[in-house]
Amino acid sequence: LKEAWRADLGDGPNMATPLVHDGVMFLASAKDTVLAFDAASGEQLWSYEHRPTGFPSPKIGIALHGDKVIVPTQNMHVVALEASTGRVIWNHEISTPDHDSPLRLPYSLRGAPLVANGMVLQGVTATMIPEGGFIVGLDLECIDYSTENFTESIQNVHL
Repeated sequence: LKEAWRADLGDGPNMATPLVHDGVMFLASAKDTVLAFDAASGEQLWSYEHRPTGFPSPKIGIALHGDKVIVPTQNMHVVALEASTGRVIWNHEISTPDHDSPLRLPYSLRGAPLVANGMVLQGVTATMIPEGGFIVGLDLECIDYSTENFTESIQNVHL
C-alpha cells in the first residue's frame, strides 16, 4: 500500500470518522469544523466552521442524508449543511435543563446523529447529572422539535 494523499485536520481534540458518498469524503475535525474532500484526489472542496464557544470537544461523527450533512456542535447546536457547498441549511440549538454552578455546561453532543424516517436523532451526553442524558428528535425538513424528553421518549419515534 502507498499513501495517495494526506490532509491536516488542525489542532485540538479530534476523533474523525469519515463518511464517503458519491466520491466525496466528509468528516468532522477539531473546533467544530467540517471538511469535504474529493475522496480520490484529496482536494478540499469546502469547509465549514461553527464558531464554538467555550472548550472544544471531540465529535465521534456526523450524518449524511440526501443533500444534507448533519453536524452536532460543541455548544449544543445541530446544524444541517448543504453537502455540495457546505452552506448552512438550518441551525438548531438544543435546550437543556438549567443547573447551578459548577455544572453550567454538563451537557454535550459527542455522538453522531442518526437519520431515520424523516427525523434527526441526536443523543445528548450528560456529565455528572443525576437524571442523565437524553435523546432529541428533530424534524429533518422543518427542524421543529418532534421529541425532546429523556431517553424513554424515543418510543414515540416510529422508525
